[in-house]
Amino acid sequence: MTYIQSSDGRDTKNINRTKRNKDVLKQGTPRISEMLEGVPEFYRDGSSVISYIKFNSIVYASKFSPIGSAVQSKFDEPSYDSEWVKVGNNESIDFVHNLSLVKLPQLFQLYISDVSNPVIGTDTILATFHTDDNNGAHLEIKSKDKLTVHVGNTKLYDNASFGSSAPSDITDGYMKIKFWI
Repeated sequence: MTYIQSSDGRDTKNINRTKRNKDVLKQGTPRISEMLEGVPEFYRDGSSVISYIKFNSIVYASKFSPIGSAVQSKFDEPSYDSEWVKVGNNESIDFVHNLSLVKLPQLFQLYISDVSNPVIGTDTILATFHTDDNNGAHLEIKSKDKLTVHVGNTKLYDNASFGSSAPSDITDGYMKIKFWI
């Protein structure tokens, strides 16, 4: 058996037990004198959860962020998330993000719609770059702090016979960019 003993020498605990007690969220903050070395304690502060652990007589704290329901995406928030910007065919639009990029972002996502604040399930929302010929959009990393989107000279989106019920063409519309670094 392995035992852990607190720094004051009075609390001894078997850490080889097979059944773990259910962690309980306590209100407030822990009493340092009552904490066991190396044993985390969980507290709630309003809607936040904070974990405290005592190590070498120093107490460390870590605040947890909610991730939502079990069905919510586990994606991190994007490093940059633009507003919906009006754009037409044959235009170039600058998106200034001021993130001082030193490497390529891991993921870009460009959304196109025919309305300024689209609603999922009601309005057309497309995640597309280039459809055919002179239609669509290209994203250029212009500098470490700016992206430029160049739109084709015919349409922002041309359904180009994609599927049996593809959305209608979009000549002028709105664009939103997200990216993760």
